[in-house]
Amino acid sequence: MTMRLRRIIPAVVLVGHLFLALRLNCASAGIWPCDPNDNPMVYAYARLVGLTCTYGFFAPRVASPCYLEIGLESPTGTDTVTVPVHALSGNEGRLRYRSLSTLFLDMAPQSGRETVAADTAFNKRIARAFARSIAEREARQAGRRLAYLRVVVYRHPELDRFAENPEPRLITLYEYEYPAPR
Repeated sequence: MTMRLRRIIPAVVLVGHLFLALRLNCASAGIWPCDPNDNPMVYAYARLVGLTCTYGFFAPRVASPCYLEIGLESPTGTDTVTVPVHALSGNEGRLRYRSLSTLFLDMAPQSGRETVAADTAFNKRIARAFARSIAEREARQAGRRLAYLRVVVYRHPELDRFAENPEPRLITLYEYEYPAPR
């Protein structure tokens, strides 16, 4: 590859990335409407690199009702850990992870639909791959074997039931058990 191409390719990728960021910001402001179903590959890229992250509050689990639990084997049994553990130490990193983890909602059942659209199936595959990748990275960083992963979404009760002091419901969206070593 020539020196000129080595400069042009990263510049084109950078310009494309910046254009997508501008396009999504214009869409969120209502200036230039955008339907993510028009191009699911581009929208998946935007979600994975954080272009669709929302900055709301610096509080745990405000940006997303989803979280990832992993089971790490130890000599005394299996410990359940909620991700992120090590990698995201600051408020901004945790908020970005929480915003990005909304893609786990793509694993939720689609009510009222007899068939699953191709873009929905694609989004589910991306969400499962994302969950497994994070779980495997966390297990590797902890130096332990991964036993299982579980993607959970919590739903708060309706406001008219708060006087009864009900607990939020936890719904498992995805669960995967890793095979034991032989």
